[in-house]
Amino acid sequence: MNRCKLTCALCVLALTQAAAAGIQPRGQLMARRAAELDAYRLLAERVLGLQLTSETTVRDFVLESDEIATRVSGFLRGVRTTDTREFADGSVEVDVELPLVSVVETLTRIRTACYRGGRFSKTDFTEITRHHKETMIKATGTGAPRASGPADPLNTLKPAAPAPAALPPIWKDFAPQQRLMARRAALLDGYRRLAEQVWGLRIDSETTVRDFVTQSDEIRTQVEAFLRGAREVETRYTEDGIVEVDVAITLESIVTTLRRIHSEKSSWGRFEKLDFEQIQRNATRKIVTATGMGAPAAAATQPDTAVTIESEIVIIER
Repeated sequence: MNRCKLTCALCVLALTQAAAAGIQPRGQLMARRAAELDAYRLLAERVLGLQLTSETTVRDFVLESDEIATRVSGFLRGVRTTDTREFADGSVEVDVELPLVSVVETLTRIRTACYRGGRFSKTDFTEITRHHKETMIKATGTGAPRASGPADPLNTLKPAAPAPAALPPIWKDFAPQQRLMARRAALLDGYRRLAEQVWGLRIDSETTVRDFVTQSDEIRTQVEAFLRGAREVETRYTEDGIVEVDVAITLESIVTTLRRIHSEKSSWGRFEKLDFEQIQRNATRKIVTATGMGAPAAAATQPDTAVTIESEIVIIER
């Protein structure tokens, strides 16, 4: 009897919150799917950025063949969801995690099954645990519906959680998609500012990373893709309606990536004998950090099915 009363109470709460927020069930489900895809994307970026050897990362191994890319993509789609939070404003957050040992085991198995080259040895993958101290790779994806029209609470499955307590009062005036888009803008700004700092790192007395990277669009694209895997350290919502996102990346991983790119080409002209280790010797810090900022844009009328991020993503890009 008590369980029945509790179930009825939760249903009433769900109906009330959904109706009050004006969130249609389809929009809420799409927001959840968007959050899941965002989490997969973020987790994939972190896995692909894992260092194998002094000159290679998981991304290099994955790009060896379409078969390897397909298998790794399928593996990443099967990661465990640890928590899903659906807020009263319609936004959704999804946490996913993946044990580092599982990554090592899967990559080793894929290498045995379909790798025919000689660049990556079996022991390279066990080195991942030596280069990376964390035992669990985690990511949090976000999504939000753009609800329009009256709510249909009859299909609501569970009560929404209250809005995040850390949000200052000014953020209650913005729709959930405005908040998440502001956060996305801050993240992209963080990547841009991080890139500016990396470009300024000095390789030798006459050469900076910018000089090396701007030789071609291909090199620039590779380095920018690498920087998109930078770790999100903290997100802050300020009292004046600004979002701040801190991102960070290790100097060691920067050196490894630049050295790998350099090794893939036989002739570099005046950049033939660059010593990228000089970057670490010249720098006074081991981690490069940056803070990006974003603000909510004006709300726009969108179809109910629209979400704040792409409805589909490509885990592995060739």
